[in-house]
Amino acid sequence: MSHVETFDFNPAQPVQENAAGLWLRHPDVIARKVAGEFVLVPLRQAHVDMQAMYTLNPVGAFLWNELKIGQTEPALVTSLLTHYVVSFEQAQTDVSDFLTQLKIRDLILYQPNSAKVE
Repeated sequence: MSHVETFDFNPAQPVQENAAGLWLRHPDVIARKVAGEFVLVPLRQAHVDMQAMYTLNPVGAFLWNELKIGQTEPALVTSLLTHYVVSFEQAQTDVSDFLTQLKIRDLILYQPNSAKVE
């Protein structure tokens, strides 16, 4: 039986990483648009883990795309403010919640050094 989870920015314990570090997509996670839904599927031990599929809402999909090259949390907030009509406080909360939810599920990685990965 497969498990599909949708992210709606549910509050959790915020991530406690330094804002200067980079957040990156986990290399063992594939993302696809399927039937109009943006889906994340973790690859575990060289196979697709169909027990754990995650769908992202449009804002989550936007932020996931921003993580392609690695981004700091403040840069993600700025991107969100540039592309959506949202208050600074709401953008901060949404980005923090998004990162927290993905970190809990091991879908993203944190790189303490602020040097961008090419």
